Amino acid sequence: MRKPASDVAGIEEVNAKADTSAVDQLKTNLTNQVSTLQTQVDNSAVGTNLLLGTSSSEQSYTDSFSTVAGWSSNSGSAILEATNAGSTYTYSMYLTKLTGSFIFGYWAYDSNKKYIGWYYSGVHSSSGKVSWTFTVPSGISYIDPHVVRNSDDFTCTAKGEKLELGSHATDWCPNPDDKVNVSDMRKPANDVAGIEEVNAKQDKLTITPADDSKVAHLSGANNFDTTPTVNNNPLLLASSLPSDLARTGSDQEFTGKNTFDTAPIDKTTGKPYITKDGVPSDVARTGQDANFTGRLQKGGIDVATAADLKSVENSAWRIADLSSSNGLLKPKSFFYRIDDTNKTMYFLLPLMSTTSSYAPYSRLIDLSSIIHNVQSVSGYFLWSSAEYYVTSFAVIGAGDGAYIKNNSLLHIEQYNYLITTTPTNSVDSLKSYNGICSLTYDSLMNDN
Repeated sequence: MRKPASDVAGIEEVNAKADTSAVDQLKTNLTNQVSTLQTQVDNSAVGTNLLLGTSSSEQSYTDSFSTVAGWSSNSGSAILEATNAGSTYTYSMYLTKLTGSFIFGYWAYDSNKKYIGWYYSGVHSSSGKVSWTFTVPSGISYIDPHVVRNSDDFTCTAKGEKLELGSHATDWCPNPDDKVNVSDMRKPANDVAGIEEVNAKQDKLTITPADDSKVAHLSGANNFDTTPTVNNNPLLLASSLPSDLARTGSDQEFTGKNTFDTAPIDKTTGKPYITKDGVPSDVARTGQDANFTGRLQKGGIDVATAADLKSVENSAWRIADLSSSNGLLKPKSFFYRIDDTNKTMYFLLPLMSTTSSYAPYSRLIDLSSIIHNVQSVSGYFLWSSAEYYVTSFAVIGAGDGAYIKNNSLLHIEQYNYLITTTPTNSVDSLKSYNGICSLTYDSLMNDN
């Protein structure tokens, strides 16, 4: 059924005989095929895909897989790729619709294609283009790279699987042996038009040259008698645009009043803007002083004001370090509380001391770092010469002996020995003692 060569039209003859869209399409297809072949040749040196049968079309997976045609999860029927021990390779793939996690890995074989072991990457859980770069260990001549499911919920779609030399994951391309051969595009002779058939078709074509003045050109100005339309809607001419039209891509100044039937919507949040009239009159501004006439709370709890905190501070027990003072007692932690309204200080002294060398008018404690002058004192200082019970107590006085009055030193005014031999005995004058002493003062040191 084949025609003789003399009756078959060559490409040059077809070009000369016909200027139709069908012939142009044939030329385009041939050009594209040649371009594809040339691209594959260009990729053969750098970024060559060593895997056969991969695809740029997505496929879905729920278990370990490779997109290589005919791949099996059984290592005994692996599709092997020859590699060089000590060389660096990059394995990559594009994954979408990913759930769960996965691992890149490969089965390794020696030069006799005997299975050696499995090598793998870290765990991946991100979609998009994922790659793994590795160096082939000594003794390995063949590998079979693939994806391994790492979690029970693993699913994905994948495409663009690639194994290539080097440490860079280049764009996917088919293996050169996956190319489309030009010979595969040829039609059998009985499907090829003879010269007389082309002439017969050409003679039936009626071609009327177009009026160039009425043809729209891709470059230069085009004048239309009527307004052009798109989907039966006329185009808006530049001359008909309002002169005060606002452009969204540049800054605009609105000189007139603009009103809206409804409040404009913020495209990010989807919420309407608040107009000036819609702002409550009692909204607090962070840059200005604000007086809250109602309660201010956080999490249902009242917020303390500065006055509240000052009141707590003024009535709180405090600690002073008197270890470097001039008194006999030099407590590192001296506990006291100030009632400045009544000019009174409450303080704690040791309830007991085993020192028995105190004498009347001994300087007991120095408060010069806290107050100016002591006015009066109330309280006792107790000590013991035994292990378990009080033997002596002293009444605390103000001033420094008989010579210096109204300063910030407390002294032992007098002391008495208790008549007691057991821990259960007590003295009437000490029955109400609770360990807290007090004094009155003229002013605090920090009032200067």
